[in-house]
Amino acid sequence: GRNVLLVDDSIVRGTTAGEIVQMAREAGAKKVYFCSAAPAIRYPNIYGIDIPTQQELIAFERTETEIANKIGCDWILYQELQDLKDAVSECRPESATDDNDSTPTIKDFDASCFSGEYVTGQQIGDEYFQRLHALRNDKAKQDKLNGTLTSTTNNEEQQTGTSSTNGMNGSASTATKAGGGGSCESVSNDQRQSTEPVEEGCESLSNQTVVR
Repeated sequence: GRNVLLVDDSIVRGTTAGEIVQMAREAGAKKVYFCSAAPAIRYPNIYGIDIPTQQELIAFERTETEIANKIGCDWILYQELQDLKDAVSECRPESATDDNDSTPTIKDFDASCFSGEYVTGQQIGDEYFQRLHALRNDKAKQDKLNGTLTSTTNNEEQQTGTSSTNGMNGSASTATKAGGGGSCESVSNDQRQSTEPVEEGCESLSNQTVVR
């Protein structure tokens, strides 16, 4: 096998990096080295970029050796933050360095997800970040998604008086007509407020909501 150097623009959660390293191993690589063109992302971004909360970042409270072990590579290399800043500064327009030009001078740029220093003054651990974590962590996002889907389904059921298959948990709704008398077989989760028999045979469905 050969020694392989993998290069990516950044490593956020480390999920993709780990999968790529595994693919290289399976292809017969003897050694796998990983290089990130961005510095280690250790802090959340609060200016609109959807970077996970701090605890979900692979570089959070981990050394480079620990990160390498986590994604399964033999060695990992990150871009140095100051080198990144210098490279970006060199790309600024020449006019930006001319005192007689009205073009705003580029003195610095936001690198808070690398350094933890926020240009708007927030500090890691203050109330703002606690609230941000509560809103943006993976569990909160999943709970919100589930709540939205549940709310939408309930609204549709109340408007139409029918029940749909619950695609989230894989349970199917079934209707069973009892043998005679116009009565129905009892179905769990029937939320009808009235238990009066339904004329012409009823079709009681799981999770049905009928308001009378």
